[in-house]
Amino acid sequence: MNTLTPIRTCQSTSAVVFLHGFSGDPDGTWAHFPYLLGLEQSLAAWNILTFGYNTSLLPGTRGVWSADPDLPTLSTLFFTELDIPPLCDCTDIAVVAHSMGGLIVQRSLIDNPNLTKKMRHLFLFGTPSAGIRKANFLARLFGPFVGEQVHNMEAKSSFVTQLRAGWDKTFGPDPPFQFYTIAGDKDQFVTPDTALEPFAPKYRRVVVGDHLSMVKPKDATADVVRLLVSALTRSAEPAGPMSELRLAAELGNQAPEGMAIARAAAAGRRQLTEAGVVEAALALDRAGQQPEAVRLLESNQQLGTDVKGTLAGRIKRRWVQEGQEGDAYWALGLYESALQTARSQPETQDTIDQIFYHAINVAFLKQVAFGEAAAAREMAGLALMYAKKKQPPDVWSVATEAEAWLYLGDEQKALEKYRQVIAMSPEKWKLMSTGQQAQQIARKLGNTALQEQLRNMFEPPPIGSLAATS
Repeated sequence: MNTLTPIRTCQSTSAVVFLHGFSGDPDGTWAHFPYLLGLEQSLAAWNILTFGYNTSLLPGTRGVWSADPDLPTLSTLFFTELDIPPLCDCTDIAVVAHSMGGLIVQRSLIDNPNLTKKMRHLFLFGTPSAGIRKANFLARLFGPFVGEQVHNMEAKSSFVTQLRAGWDKTFGPDPPFQFYTIAGDKDQFVTPDTALEPFAPKYRRVVVGDHLSMVKPKDATADVVRLLVSALTRSAEPAGPMSELRLAAELGNQAPEGMAIARAAAAGRRQLTEAGVVEAALALDRAGQQPEAVRLLESNQQLGTDVKGTLAGRIKRRWVQEGQEGDAYWALGLYESALQTARSQPETQDTIDQIFYHAINVAFLKQVAFGEAAAAREMAGLALMYAKKKQPPDVWSVATEAEAWLYLGDEQKALEKYRQVIAMSPEKWKLMSTGQQAQQIARKLGNTALQEQLRNMFEPPPIGSLAATS
């Protein structure tokens, strides 16, 4: 692997360096992100480069042979690369780090005062700054065969403990450079307690996406691109209630500004967009105010099918937990109404998503709540047709195909699709959600053999799902 790869070069002493994370690589992690940044005219004076290094889940036998160096070694490698040509003459460095890459650069800054003098901006995307509990599980599972990088990332490892103590001693509460620690609003791999909470609230941000997709912007209008551009040009940061609400959706009461917006919306004192209502409801849910979240969604259904679907999902979950028949009827009505609305709109990738999502949930309730197998098959056929139109396929579209085949009576096709879902290595919560719903359907169908197959497939989650490429 080439350690340093230039994306754009210019005659200046300013450089943006992209640093990938665990089991990733410069191309797979960032996709078009560095190139989108390079198209910004306001950043024409910045060199843009990516930094790569060796990393994988199981490099060899610990203590005997390892192709993948530990994090202290990688932090030294990173500093060395910045201290030799072409970057040694740069006086203004901005580092954009993802996942484990953020741990590497933090350690490098602590150990090398000369790097701190040149550091102007640090962006940590989905970085487990307080360690990862999931790493402990992998270490216990694989024992001596797991790589040093996994051991370093354990929540209570000596590396993480020393990193936090070293950061506090070196920088205190306010580092001498512009700093952001950024979480994805759907990141289930690196959770807010480890990505955001080690640092003061003023340095925390939340953007759209899961652990991987948040650093793969589709175009220059994506919030991650706008955030970097505003920081590097020292212009006004893209703001507004959505960013505060996203933070509240992740942290609940620990994000008081966002919670204030959510509570004002729930009380009718604040009008929000459709996306804002959904974020506010998630924030209220996170803060333990589920009835308020339901009321907010219920009173804003006219804003669109996303609000209605979010409301339906909460009512369906309540039915699963409490078994009140009225909730099943309510959720079904919401899903059917949202489905009808989505089908009346021009066909786009967004409406395709909405149609197969609502249709498969109608099928679930028809089958599991009301035992209407024929109606469930009809809705499953509709969901299957639209899930196949999803381009490119994602975890939810393939999971929808799998579930549809359950209702349609083809177990082998269903199992084949579920294996495809697992092979996509989604976050653990997505696998759990998919597996639990599949087992509920099999139980309702009275197919204990299928239920057992599904249980073995999804419980515990496959190892590949616990090592998300980053």
